[in-house]
Amino acid sequence: MESSAQRYIAVFIITLTIFGLAFFASTVLGNKKIEQITNAQQDISLEILSTETRYALLGSSSCEYKIQNENFEFSLNQELNDLARRVKFLESELGGNNRTVQQLKKQYNLLQIKDYLLWRDIQAECGEQMVSILYFHEPNCRRCQNQTVILDELVKMYPEVRIYWFDRDLATPAVETLVAMFGIKKSPSIVIEGQVITDFMRVEDFENYFPEWLLEKYAPAPAPEEDSVSEEGSN
Repeated sequence: MESSAQRYIAVFIITLTIFGLAFFASTVLGNKKIEQITNAQQDISLEILSTETRYALLGSSSCEYKIQNENFEFSLNQELNDLARRVKFLESELGGNNRTVQQLKKQYNLLQIKDYLLWRDIQAECGEQMVSILYFHEPNCRRCQNQTVILDELVKMYPEVRIYWFDRDLATPAVETLVAMFGIKKSPSIVIEGQVITDFMRVEDFENYFPEWLLEKYAPAPAPEEDSVSEEGSN
């Protein structure tokens, strides 16, 4: 009996120790995740403020600077794409109904509209070539999720294309104005070259709207011809 009681006590102690270690590890990891989320929130807010300041400076710059400085267009587009990934990360961690997430998404939507207006003016005043896509979606929309996958792929293939992601569910006055301007009736809806498209679009469907210079710039390198490869091997 005594040995049986000792075994029970030993098993209890071991179980309690494992539970304690698991609880400790869970607490540490949970605190670390909260710290990462808090840091991400602060980084996003700072980056939004920094990018807004850049827009204010660029708005008063000359066409000569805007066109000759070829890096600034690409870098601003990258900033918006990076911010989109960060906001999506926070949304996946905290949920779409989280107050902080909604505030950051509203800020991001306003930032995108500023970028869209800036580049529309640059295109009109300076003759700068650009391709932009306005994408209106909602969180609980299955078709939107499928379309988002295609747009993520499109960003990787054509990094110069400016894709603006507008969450209609937030219903901010600025986004509602855009929705009214383009007559958006449902999600997902895509505006490209001034045309509103509600059908599901694949990469090749988008490419049908792209100008030749963009397609040529990002065309895949041609594969080496088999004859030349075989000749090199024989030599």
